[in-house]
Amino acid sequence: MKFKAPVWLGVASVWFGMHAGGGFASGQQEVRYFLIMGWTAILMPFVAETIQGIVNYFAWDYSRLTKSYDFRTWVDRFYHPYDKFFANVLDFFFILFLCLPTGAAIAGAASLLTVELGLSYGLATLISCGFLFITTIFGSGLVRAASTFMIVVLLGSLLVIVIYGISSNQETAMEIIRNRTWTPQEGGWAAAFKLALLYAAFQASIGPLVSVAEPLKTRGDVIKTTVCGILLNGIPLALICFMLLGAYPEVLSKDIPLPVLHVVNSLDMPLLKICYSVVLFFAFISTGVAFVFASVRRFENSRVWNICKPEGLFGRSVRARNILVSVLTMLYSLGAAQFGLVAIVGKGYSYMGWVYLILIVIPIIGFGAYKCRQAEKALTAEQK
Repeated sequence: MKFKAPVWLGVASVWFGMHAGGGFASGQQEVRYFLIMGWTAILMPFVAETIQGIVNYFAWDYSRLTKSYDFRTWVDRFYHPYDKFFANVLDFFFILFLCLPTGAAIAGAASLLTVELGLSYGLATLISCGFLFITTIFGSGLVRAASTFMIVVLLGSLLVIVIYGISSNQETAMEIIRNRTWTPQEGGWAAAFKLALLYAAFQASIGPLVSVAEPLKTRGDVIKTTVCGILLNGIPLALICFMLLGAYPEVLSKDIPLPVLHVVNSLDMPLLKICYSVVLFFAFISTGVAFVFASVRRFENSRVWNICKPEGLFGRSVRARNILVSVLTMLYSLGAAQFGLVAIVGKGYSYMGWVYLILIVIPIIGFGAYKCRQAEKALTAEQK
């Protein structure tokens, strides 16, 4: 008898797959949004994921009630009568911030090459960008097909690293927690909550989540998905933070772009280090491919191509357009990558978090219950 996973577990896994990219697996996101505050790093991951869970709950429930399973339809209905404004503004910021996750992917892969092979950062970014371009044009199908396998291997590597990392450094971590050690001049509980809020906000990607919401038929399904997702994302995040507390405060240094790799180097386990490094590199690349393709799909049939002559290369060849968009996206992202992974995650994602807090998180949390009640009443009236 074949095992069939519950729909809520499948949808929650999509949320986890979006979260468990190179920034998460490298430890840089954990350091810049949680460890930078000190001992609260073991608590704030659950605060951040609960905030995101509330946003996702209303997004999924509204999607279920209105049968809105693509981002534009969802935005048009949820933000009505201000849908035109929000759709255009969100589109603008999508383009503006597109360089950040792709740039982080290039910078992360480059940091790995710099640490492991001793290459200069500039050369490493060019190699990473070239590898990303080749993969996008010729091997994207293979990367997408292998993404699930890479996530499984990456998480398996992380699990081993967390187990050994915690066992070797737990005394340091426990001492920090027992002493309630704060990072000096970082602002205490208010600052810790602000960073958790920003962490949730810059990951508020409604589009991919509502696109898989169709199997959620009841509010019970939505609740189970939300709770499962909070735990599925919060527990690994907190465990990595706890492990990294064992290397606190040195992991806060900007000279350590890959904190988890820093811990792996201290474990003296060469095979684990090789496995983790290879899979982390491809995790960065697959993240970059995903966002480059998001850009390609966004501009594939854009009106901007109307200026091209029908008989010209870009007027008749969709593939040529896609290659051009890929190149421009990577050049745009390569510029961001020059600031480095630490700056992109710490500063760039923070700016993105503030914008999405205003445009997505606050509207959904503030009006989600009201919009869902409205949609439910409309659905009940329609069924009578």
